[in-house]
Amino acid sequence: MEGRATAMKPAMNDESGIGVPPFAQAARRCRAAGDSLWTDGDDRAALTDGDFRSFVAASSDWFWKSDRYGRLIYVSPRFAEQTGLAAGRLVGKRLTDLAAASGGARIGEPMLREIARQRPFRDLMFSIAVADGRTRHMKVSGVPAFASEGAFLGYRGTGCDATAAIAAIEAAGRAEAALAASERRLRATLDHVADAVVTIDAHGIIESCNPATARMFGYDPEELIGRNVSVLVPGPDKDRHDHYIRRYIASGQG
Repeated sequence: MEGRATAMKPAMNDESGIGVPPFAQAARRCRAAGDSLWTDGDDRAALTDGDFRSFVAASSDWFWKSDRYGRLIYVSPRFAEQTGLAAGRLVGKRLTDLAAASGGARIGEPMLREIARQRPFRDLMFSIAVADGRTRHMKVSGVPAFASEGAFLGYRGTGCDATAAIAAIEAAGRAEAALAASERRLRATLDHVADAVVTIDAHGIIESCNPATARMFGYDPEELIGRNVSVLVPGPDKDRHDHYIRRYIASGQG
């Protein structure tokens, strides 16, 4: 989403909207715009304040709101549930203080640029040290809010705990690195054994071979890769080798 978001009317004619949860203002905006969960014109589908409260209660995300200076003026209770940090302690701090107040990890430059331009941002990460001393990774998204006359009011957004997802990505990276290291060790071993070692696919096509194979059969490795392994089979078995492979796959017997 680019440019300005739909104008959000400040509560009680207060530009900051302090004291009014974001979902209440959002509900009023949706009703004013005629938004609904369906598009069949059924008035019963119109979103209400109660609907938005239910969405917030059911969501695993936490919600935040800032003023035009970037200071947090609302942080939902879910943040405290996820981090052990009192949400009220964050009110009055800038978005960039969120990381600094929780362990010193800084919010990335992309977020700062988007905030400075009063543009939406999505899925931007920062890390914080929570109450038990562990580091948790948060994913934050926000949209700018503007008054009806176009004045910038601040940001409204959501955040979620992405620690498990980050841990999974890091674990996958470690597993990939370990597999690559294992393959390098295996290749180093095969490259120095005296026996020929050839790997083939289910159709008998050579996928790899070690240097000993090339020395024993008189081929360069590049000449063998992609050819049928029967090229290395002598005598009458040469023409029947594909049949042997099919029988082995079907029965497990050579």
